[in-house]
Amino acid sequence: MRFKSFVSMGVAAALIVPTLITAANPELAYAKTASKTSKKISAKAKSVIAKIKAINPKKSNYVTKTKSAVNAYKKLSSKDKKMVYNYGTLKKHWTTVQNRKAKQVITKIKAINSKKSDYVLKTKSALSAYNKLSKTDKKKVTNYSTLKKHWKNIQPYLKKVDAFNKSVATLNK
Repeated sequence: MRFKSFVSMGVAAALIVPTLITAANPELAYAKTASKTSKKISAKAKSVIAKIKAINPKKSNYVTKTKSAVNAYKKLSSKDKKMVYNYGTLKKHWTTVQNRKAKQVITKIKAINSKKSDYVLKTKSALSAYNKLSKTDKKKVTNYSTLKKHWKNIQPYLKKVDAFNKSVATLNK
């Protein structure tokens, strides 16, 4: 009787232990499935995987390489997309690239100085860059209120310049 219970406990343990290990370490379960599918990865998926591996945030071509990998990934079939095991890395890089646009606008706004001769030019440039952002990226521009203040400050001067230009145009006629 004891022998049967001992054997049944051993069988139960043999069935439960792998489940417990993969539950505690999900990366092991992923590695196991990834190695099984790695033999069946299509050439297109391998190409995208290689593009993702070639992305280096420290290189000057970071944005270009990231965009290239994203475009290549988008062109894959849904079946091939599932084979790209490093998609999470691509997603992180893409998020970083997208945030760069908002960071550039934030930097442009910070560079505006009302006491400098390029005040109007820098304000127009920052507003133009802001307007080119997507709705999502516009929300990331934390100092937009500062840009609005600068834009409001230069409006009277811009109106005077427009009036002056109209007067010059009238005189030229």
